[in-house]
Amino acid sequence: MTTDRRGIADWTLDLPAGWFRVPMAELDAHAQSGWIDGVVQEVQETAVEPGSPSALRAQLAQLRADLVARRDPWLNAAVLIRPESLMSIGCLLLTSVLALEGDDGPEAFRALLEEGFAHPGPGVRSHGSSVWQDRVDAGELVGAYQRFESVDYGQGIGVVEDRTIFGVFPAGSTEMIQAEFRAADLGTFADMIEETSALVRTVRIAMEDPA
Repeated sequence: MTTDRRGIADWTLDLPAGWFRVPMAELDAHAQSGWIDGVVQEVQETAVEPGSPSALRAQLAQLRADLVARRDPWLNAAVLIRPESLMSIGCLLLTSVLALEGDDGPEAFRALLEEGFAHPGPGVRSHGSSVWQDRVDAGELVGAYQRFESVDYGQGIGVVEDRTIFGVFPAGSTEMIQAEFRAADLGTFADMIEETSALVRTVRIAMEDPA
């Protein structure tokens, strides 16, 4: 007996205070300025001792420009703002829904991550990684952590980042959800694996109706 496989109709991820979703649609200068002002205002109102927002405004504008330039209709993004001292982006979250084909699944995704960590691309040095599998309410979960360094050979300067990557595989689905958290500010999380895993465990998925 065969079981019909279905796609993902909708899904949600609960983001706590301090996280802000990045609008991915084209915005005019006024609308973008309004979004940035709204982020800054909320941080200033909720932080105990908020720092200067001058650098944050430029960071948000550049980040949104870079993401929109990808022209990826499946990509969503959010940022965690560090409010202390000089306000800055502490972590970037990128999420997307990806199609599964052939033998794609948790084991294949795990193998892909392990291969990528073992053999990083040019200009990337891995300083440690781990991969694991688990089960959450939304389905099977593959998680990974990596500390890596991106090196600009022209300037000889390396930037160290932490990242976690998650794949959520609903049972009987033709699609998966991928989430990647990237933190160039290594003080953003007390325990990045635990804190980002807790966010991914809040994923709720609605599947398409059977054909």
